[in-house]
Amino acid sequence: MPPAVAAALVIVLVAFVGWLAWANLFAPPKPAPMDAKGQANHEYIKQLAVKSGGDFSKLSPDEQQKLQKMTTGYGAMAMKSVLNEK
Repeated sequence: MPPAVAAALVIVLVAFVGWLAWANLFAPPKPAPMDAKGQANHEYIKQLAVKSGGDFSKLSPDEQQKLQKMTTGYGAMAMKSVLNEK
């Protein structure tokens, strides 16, 4: 094998390994995909968060109960995280 071909193969291999390392170790995480029900729940939580300014205690008892059931007890944290989204 000629040295130029070997050098080209080494360069391609190093570039490929570098890309794999970046994609798997250094790239920012991607959000998980949501189905239609998940998107509807997200929009509802966002609507409540905007309505209450992120304060869980300002929601009605029915809204609090529905939100707590929907988020398995993490309603206040869910509202805060939705408000902090970009």
